Amino acid sequence: MKLSHQLLKALVLCYFVTCSIKLSFADEQQYYNQRPSYNQLEQRNYDQQQKYYDQQQKSFNQAPNYNIQPPQLQMMAPGSPPPPPPEIIIVAPSPTHVWMPGYWNWQNRWIWIPGQWAQRPRPNAEWMEHQWLRYENGGRYPMERGAWR
Repeated sequence: MKLSHQLLKALVLCYFVTCSIKLSFADEQQYYNQRPSYNQLEQRNYDQQQKYYDQQQKSFNQAPNYNIQPPQLQMMAPGSPPPPPPEIIIVAPSPTHVWMPGYWNWQNRWIWIPGQWAQRPRPNAEWMEHQWLRYENGGRYPMERGAWR
């Protein structure tokens, strides 16, 4: 009888230990499975919007890149170009950038191509801007394209 009494005590003790362990894990599981609060959801939403805003602001602050490819043929105009309009030169994106001033382009009429910042292809490179030259015969104006030198 004594042995069965001790065995019963051991079983009861094991049962209570197992129940207490289950309860402690259940509390942890309930903590991890709970839904986020309204404030946590709002904070997540705000963080995502802030990240999107920062990306937009970064792209907005970069100088525009017009990437205009010159035609292969020499451009000729029937007359001299108008005087250049005033340009607003924004702050350089970095010390390695050089301002390439705007110029008049002839495409059956005069079209103003705005200036832009460009990175030097090599150190100490200089940008020689576009120029319209005048032929002595016929009054035609060929364009000498800008280039890095």
